[in-house]
Amino acid sequence: MTFGLCALALLGCSGPSSPPVDERPTPCLAVPASRTLVSPYASQLTPDERAAQDILERFLHSEGRDIGNPWALGHTLLALGPDVELDDGRKAVDALFEVYGTWQPGGIVFPKRRGTVRVEPHTDLVLKALTETGVAPDYPVVAEGRSGTVEDLYCASKSRSFVADDTMSYTSNNDIAWSLQGLAAWTPPGATWRGPQRRAMSVDRLTRRAVATYHAETSFLREAREKGTSFQKRKQGIFQYTCGGAHLLQGAAYAVVRGHGEDQDRERLAVAGENLIDRYGVEQAAVEAALEAYPQYELKLRIQKLKFLGHFLETMHKLAAYGMISEDPRMQPTLTMARVELAETIRNIEAKGWLGADLARVRATDEQAYLDLLGDAAHALRGLKLSSGEGSVRI
Repeated sequence: MTFGLCALALLGCSGPSSPPVDERPTPCLAVPASRTLVSPYASQLTPDERAAQDILERFLHSEGRDIGNPWALGHTLLALGPDVELDDGRKAVDALFEVYGTWQPGGIVFPKRRGTVRVEPHTDLVLKALTETGVAPDYPVVAEGRSGTVEDLYCASKSRSFVADDTMSYTSNNDIAWSLQGLAAWTPPGATWRGPQRRAMSVDRLTRRAVATYHAETSFLREAREKGTSFQKRKQGIFQYTCGGAHLLQGAAYAVVRGHGEDQDRERLAVAGENLIDRYGVEQAAVEAALEAYPQYELKLRIQKLKFLGHFLETMHKLAAYGMISEDPRMQPTLTMARVELAETIRNIEAKGWLGADLARVRATDEQAYLDLLGDAAHALRGLKLSSGEGSVRI
């Protein structure tokens, strides 16, 4: 069986009363991940950690279910699951497609923005969230008043995706991560198709680009480890990527464990966990020093701690579930410490009123801080759930 680009079915008839041409593609042979795995490092939350998790759940339930903020809503789906409902009773998944989905020749697409509203600033952010939370390809949706399925979103992504040495459909290597994970979740290993201008495409191509990028951008970490020295965070290498490269690593590792890419790709990611442990002490020390020196920036610095610790737990426990963690005596103590420090950070942020009473002021004076609180709270909650075994990964 071959996996070609979805052909367009022309279903219209002649005459003034004919229905509009149906440009929806035929099924793109979506084959969703079927195995569910839990991190072997998962352990029961302490009472303080459980209380912190409850804080995040309440916050996202209160602030993260606004259809007027689709970017945040996508994060809430990731953290709370695909059955999240809006205040009006609609399922969040349904509302996202109804309000923001658009039909294009390849299927359903979400725009990067609609006016001033950020919808999908990262390519395929919604597809990644839906595939990770277990929404089925045949889940029915409506976009622009026309019925379809979530598979139509996947089809459109495939039809637009392309990467080569000198050109690609993505804005940068930093933009690949979400699309890679979303496509890898439903594309069988070895499948190929025709992308824009009928150029050959596969998830293997995306995987190789993402792994090579991560490997190159973390060279300074490997060199420091080999020399037995440390390093400083100066926006070099992987630090230039969204959330410190957490999404790039998560997407690359997921694609590799799903069977995409080359044999050397798994080898190149073999020390990814060690890279993160090396970063742990450096990043935490830097934030603590900044908190002492610049107390006027406490909000941003606390958010930075929330961001790193939440993504750290999320990424490490995903790697562990994939069987991609090397033996390192620092592993369990660091994971334990990270969870303790994350719970403390969440309590500190709540005590300041930044998740409740003072949130409106935060949003009025610093919209980015407000958005960071929402997005980083979602990833922190996902990390806590993965760390306790309440959350799992699908491969």
